[in-house]
Amino acid sequence: MEFLHFIGRFHPLVLHLPIGFLLMGVILEWWSRRTNNAQLRPAVGISLLATMVSAIFTAGLGYFLSLEGGYSGTILDWHKWLGFAFAVSSIVLYWLHQNRIKTDKKQAYFFPFLLFSVLLMSVAGHYGGMLTHGSDFLTENAPSPIKKLLGQDDPDAVNEMDLSELDSAVVFTNFIQPILKAKCTSCHNPGKLKGELLLHSIEGIKKGGENGAVFVAHKPDESPMTQRIRLPKEAEEHMPPDGKKQVTEEELALLEWWVEQGADFGKKVGECEQPEKIRTILEAKVKPPNGIYALNISKISDRKLAAIQDEGIPLFAVSRESPFLEADFSAKKDINPDQLRKLKKSSDQLIQLDLSRSNCTDEMLAEVKNLPHLTHLNLSKTKITNKGIKHLQGLKYLEYLNLYDTGVNDSCLVVIQQMPGLQRLYLWNTQISKEGIAQLQQQMPTLMINNGEEDDPTFASAQLKPPMILTSKTLFSDTVNVNLKLNFSGAKFYYTLDGSDPDTNSILYTKPFTLDQTATVKTISHKPGWSLSKVNEQQFIKVKYQAKVVNLTTPNEKYAGKGAETLTDFSKGTLVFLDGAWLGYEKKHLETVLDLGAPKEVSRITVSALEDSNSWIFFPKGLRAWVSKDGKNYQPVLSKTFDGSTEPNDPRIQNFSEAFATTTARFVKVKIESALTTPPWHAAPGQPCWLFVDEVLVE
Repeated sequence: MEFLHFIGRFHPLVLHLPIGFLLMGVILEWWSRRTNNAQLRPAVGISLLATMVSAIFTAGLGYFLSLEGGYSGTILDWHKWLGFAFAVSSIVLYWLHQNRIKTDKKQAYFFPFLLFSVLLMSVAGHYGGMLTHGSDFLTENAPSPIKKLLGQDDPDAVNEMDLSELDSAVVFTNFIQPILKAKCTSCHNPGKLKGELLLHSIEGIKKGGENGAVFVAHKPDESPMTQRIRLPKEAEEHMPPDGKKQVTEEELALLEWWVEQGADFGKKVGECEQPEKIRTILEAKVKPPNGIYALNISKISDRKLAAIQDEGIPLFAVSRESPFLEADFSAKKDINPDQLRKLKKSSDQLIQLDLSRSNCTDEMLAEVKNLPHLTHLNLSKTKITNKGIKHLQGLKYLEYLNLYDTGVNDSCLVVIQQMPGLQRLYLWNTQISKEGIAQLQQQMPTLMINNGEEDDPTFASAQLKPPMILTSKTLFSDTVNVNLKLNFSGAKFYYTLDGSDPDTNSILYTKPFTLDQTATVKTISHKPGWSLSKVNEQQFIKVKYQAKVVNLTTPNEKYAGKGAETLTDFSKGTLVFLDGAWLGYEKKHLETVLDLGAPKEVSRITVSALEDSNSWIFFPKGLRAWVSKDGKNYQPVLSKTFDGSTEPNDPRIQNFSEAFATTTARFVKVKIESALTTPPWHAAPGQPCWLFVDEVLVE
């Protein structure tokens, strides 16, 4: 019986053969009839013979596969008997064709039977697809109107819930069941009973599978389902299987929270303890989108986007799943009004426009007013003045405006006050006065104004800036020299190397110092009569091993750096994510395996990552690691979850360095978990976000 199970598993490998052979036969038969070319008939016969042999072979393998178990119910029965019927029809079809050749007569029923066989094959294949992918596979991503027309419930209906009704929502019905339906029921339903487990109903979940219960009330760490979700994707018992839609970090957090609260199928949100993280996730799921994201904007066609790009317009999708676009003209010195005019072809989808450091003028901004859906506009280091700003007064969705190092003055504030959606405004090195900024802040109290000062935006306090930490590198193999500098007469610098925040009792800086071990340098500046500066810090890492990447999740082709070498070349990326030194992943985790060349003692993993919330790039949400001596048998050594940002930040780089018990290993498997979607406070909550990494180090 085991041998039959073995050969049965080749069914998915060969099932496409009869499909291809039959369709080739149909095409040849149709063409011979259209051109009245009888010489094609032998070729039709060869196609039908191949169809017959492969159909019989495929049906037999499918039967052996069904004996293995894991599939049952009406869908399996329909697929099995339709598969047998198609195999029989292929025999009849070949016999009819051969009889036609022998008698040299046209048979009126041959071509209709040929088409009937195609229909039979299609229906059998459809039921096979339902077994493999779930009964709603074809309509899973259909628009809501089509789902309603087909009588299907919209799994995202919970998003229409009124926020005021959140506490009365049933946790399982409104939040847990949609996760199971989207990620689990395609393999655990009456038609495909993997592990004797049904997850399409409460009764099935309570009953459990062949190994017992899937959820252990109040114990998410002991629940088989959450344990399997946590396993590496390569693991045989990982759920969902590799290739299927994976459970996101937010979804896993909800599952574990529901289990921790007792895995109750009738409990309401208001009856459960709600940690801040869980409350944020719940509110994000029920909170309706706002601003531009509340509009029903369709995605631009690939052909239209390509046509615009072919005209020399640097237009790109913000993310693969989003309809929105961004245009990047930064540092271009040959922009002309006609190029900006062409952006109007994508005005519905275009939300981000970067003209920084370009030759953009006031006259060119006259074209920008035709882009009504802009949310981000960067005009820094251009020659625009108040005259150009007047063209922006109709941009009601504008959230981010950067006027750094431009010629604007207080007169432009009248226009800025008419931008109701504005959230962040950059005014460094402009002619706008302190009084003008103070008045604008009074008129728009929620607006974040950044004018280059580290302290109060209206210049109210006299706080020193922290010293700059100057060094040639932050990753080193032997030693590294560190220099502190601040162009401010009379200021003294203090620093620490143990991770604690410095004060005036810390080490006084007198000259550059040398590091020979991994350390975090924290420094402040102090001068009598001035407020103590904020802390500036930089982590320096002594690289112990030069590892080789032997496996890596494929990054986005736009941000592929130097490939796998990027993670171990000791070359740090900059705050500009386009510098070619980063690996970028959109709505996807990064998984890699590092080979140290020989068994060595390891006790720490360090990951360098970038965050730029304006570009939808966020720090990792988790770091997990496994070690192995042979590259086959791995043991977990590290599992760490990080708190995400709670508000927008300027671009920044951070090292995530986590220690674990010293062990000996040659291979280290690392999983860097992305946030996957933007946080609730983001301008586009719930949209796909990016993970950017430039180094993964093993110590």
